[in-house]
Amino acid sequence: MNPAILLVDFDSPNRDELQAFLQSQQCDVEEAADGESAVRCCLQMQPDLVLLYDGLPDIGSFELCRRLKKDLLNQLTPVVLVKPSPDQWDIHRGREAGAMDIWPTPPSLWDLLERIQTLLRLKKYMDEQAKSVVFSVALSVDSKHAEWPLGSSRGIRGTIGRKPRLRRRRPEGPPPRVLASRYWED
Repeated sequence: MNPAILLVDFDSPNRDELQAFLQSQQCDVEEAADGESAVRCCLQMQPDLVLLYDGLPDIGSFELCRRLKKDLLNQLTPVVLVKPSPDQWDIHRGREAGAMDIWPTPPSLWDLLERIQTLLRLKKYMDEQAKSVVFSVALSVDSKHAEWPLGSSRGIRGTIGRKPRLRRRRPEGPPPRVLASRYWED
């Protein structure tokens, strides 16, 4: 499956060249020209990476990054802000907005491709880890349900329509001691 990249760019001179280049490198590229279409596209396609160029007409890049990251489905999606010459304040504001990185305009498409491939490998790793966690939780829940009617060899299927028999487990260790002075006065 090809990685999906959302390119959010109003009208930079190399937008079409960048899109064609990424498509030639086996990436599925979608474009958004403003903030509203970027939010809509991000919700629909669930991209592996968002390249967010500075200079959108309707919203600032930092605010758009915040809006994209606010959605739970996009919290793990890397968003990269691309600015002509970012300073330390831009980097700080970008990180606060949820951007994974802030890049200056790359000198060549090959430099950009190397950075993109690094982030896509990181995203793939994060997705695999998230799947592993979800699978572990599902197995844990499934094993709890299999033991639900304690002592039953029928499992869950045998309890449909019947009142479950729940047994109390005895606490481990010696029985608790009760102080006599608590109940009787001397």
